[in-house]
Amino acid sequence: MLTKGKEKPKEPIIKFLLSIEEGPCAGKCSRYEAQFFSGQKMVYRGISRMKILGNYSYFIPEQLPKNLLAEAASLKLAELADSLPSEEGEQRVKIIFLQPNGNLKKVSAGSKTGPSAFRSFIRLVDSEVRSMTEDQEGEKIP
Repeated sequence: MLTKGKEKPKEPIIKFLLSIEEGPCAGKCSRYEAQFFSGQKMVYRGISRMKILGNYSYFIPEQLPKNLLAEAASLKLAELADSLPSEEGEQRVKIIFLQPNGNLKKVSAGSKTGPSAFRSFIRLVDSEVRSMTEDQEGEKIP
């Protein structure tokens, strides 16, 4: 007679959904990276001129990444070129997001001279990142 061994509980699948990275600039600008995952997780790395510096993991509302991806779709960010020109010394921001078809899309542009849809989206994501890092204590990660 065959007996089944105890099965280990499966860990939730955590899938990459969205990333934002603020690059250096010629002036005094904040720099950070944040990645949103399914499973209600944001991984954050504060680089400079941010209230929180270092690497942290944050719990995020379940619907937040879905809402951000829906906004990216409504702004038609997938139609933008991968890299758009920016002025010399201007901070560049790179976003990578999962499209409804399952492909990843990358867009890199200037924070001030990029297309208005791009600027609108990075302001939205930036406000969510700052809200998460200011409203809760993240878990320090190496």
